Amino acid sequence: MGARLENGTKLSVEPKTAAVITAALAVGGYLNPGDRVVGIKKNGQMDPWKYQGMIEIMTGRDSLK
Repeated sequence: MGARLENGTKLSVEPKTAAVITAALAVGGYLNPGDRVVGIKKNGQMDPWKYQGMIEIMTGRDSLK
């Protein structure tokens, strides 16, 4: 359920989501004045093996204390 531009082009990201991403990039120093974001796309789901590995690493960090 994406938004549409006046010319009918479908957006894959809601405008408010694009604004939040752009603001985060600017605050993080990844955008300079005058720069603009020309494309945002969803990468899809994380590989389940990678996800499981990250979970194991993060839970293992807690047990080291």
